[in-house]
Amino acid sequence: MKNLVLVVDDEKCIRDGLKLQLESNGFEVATARNGEEALKAYNDCRPDLILLDVMMPKMDGFTVCRTIRKADTVTPIVMLTCKDSEIDQVKAFEFGAVDFIRKSDLNSSVMTEAVFVSVLDRHIKRVAELAGDRSGAKVFAVGMAEVDTEALAIKAPGLRENLTATEADMLQILDRNRGKCTTYDEMVDRLRGDGYLMEAHALQVHMSRIKAKLGRSGDKIRNIRNRGYLLER
Repeated sequence: MKNLVLVVDDEKCIRDGLKLQLESNGFEVATARNGEEALKAYNDCRPDLILLDVMMPKMDGFTVCRTIRKADTVTPIVMLTCKDSEIDQVKAFEFGAVDFIRKSDLNSSVMTEAVFVSVLDRHIKRVAELAGDRSGAKVFAVGMAEVDTEALAIKAPGLRENLTATEADMLQILDRNRGKCTTYDEMVDRLRGDGYLMEAHALQVHMSRIKAKLGRSGDKIRNIRNRGYLLER
């Protein structure tokens, strides 16, 4: 069965170009012209991944992302933008996006078509791997908190926080390597696979959100300067 990607962009040439590119690489594609259409299309077709433009009429991509995340922490949402703002990237991750791609990078030496497709494919496969992975514990403790990577939740007395698939995956990686430093490169390779690299501050934003959701137990994750992260035993 082909994976379904929902492409959301107010520019027809971009929608059509991405649709053609993705279909030629084996995906099924649904499209939407604005945020309102995006929410309707999401509810109608339940895509495997959403490519979501930031700046759109009626409802911007950030609002769409935040709305979907209230009910769905699993489906990968990749933000597309013509801007080159670190603030926008941080905002996208705070609202639950798993990735952030500049339109200017598409079909360039920075991100070739093959790399672009592999990035999307990796995000889709990672959700399936997380659901079916038996090589790591699905429930484990981080300090006083219980992390449930199957339910995508953090539980503790008086605390329950939802996790995105990316956040759950990062915690599972740290748990498997508990007591040892997981380098930035190791974390990125697991999250995105070989090829186009996640920018360092994006990884930091994800980790900051994880530690905040863990509350006091977030102190169990240590940042090893210039190296990576360590989850204490």
